[in-house]
Amino acid sequence: METIREFTHAEKRNIWEGSSDRHIAESMSKMQKFFEFQKYGDKPLDSFKPRQIHVFFNFLEDDLGLSLSTVNRYAAALSSVFKHGVKEELISHAPDFNWKKVKSERPRYFTDKEIENLYWFFNNSGETWVADIFTVGLNTGMRLGEILQAGDTAFISSSKKFLHLPKTKNGDARDVPLNRKALEALQRLGRVKSVYNHHKFYDLWHEARDRFAKGDPNFVFHICRHTCASRMANEHKVNTLIIGKILGHRSQATTAKYVHENKDALLDIVENLAL
Repeated sequence: METIREFTHAEKRNIWEGSSDRHIAESMSKMQKFFEFQKYGDKPLDSFKPRQIHVFFNFLEDDLGLSLSTVNRYAAALSSVFKHGVKEELISHAPDFNWKKVKSERPRYFTDKEIENLYWFFNNSGETWVADIFTVGLNTGMRLGEILQAGDTAFISSSKKFLHLPKTKNGDARDVPLNRKALEALQRLGRVKSVYNHHKFYDLWHEARDRFAKGDPNFVFHICRHTCASRMANEHKVNTLIIGKILGHRSQATTAKYVHENKDALLDIVENLAL
């Protein structure tokens, strides 16, 4: 029986079939952490028990300080590997491990004041490219991985109204509409990967969180996506079907998780009823 490391490396394209190269790389990065933990990577694929996997999850949570949602992303990667092992008839069943129970509160969106603070901070950090990426995220709702494609595999249409993404997280291609701010930020960025530095990007976000939202685990770049969706819904009254198309979702249920109601917007709707 081959080891779980050997199996995963040999079958990664089939395990995550239809996924983008970036998603496969991220999944493999999570699996590498699993391989390194107590030399799990050297164990045969059929040797794992749920308890061993729970020990790894506790290590991620307690020793590395990862959030429960992040731990569940590791669980998703592991689940895909073991399910593929069953499909290939190398193991009879996948380990029945428990995922972390995450509280149902949805992540937030950025307020006007937080957006103002973040622009000030990034523009005065010496790394203005972070402010440009922030601008693109707020104005398009694109994932960071999608923004990093810009100037690489993605390209701006001749009309300068859309950014074409040939492959997104769910494997689909899509055209992202661009407003003036997003277009100008992308043009300043050029080939995004040539200016992007992973460590500088996340170090600045961590520093910004300590300054403006200390102790808030949801104060992260991905909330740009929530902010974009919520602004479209609350301020521009765009329905979830269209918001989902812009964000690249396959289901309205997923889009609903990104739209957070603004109480003032709800009051405006009721006021305008005037029955």
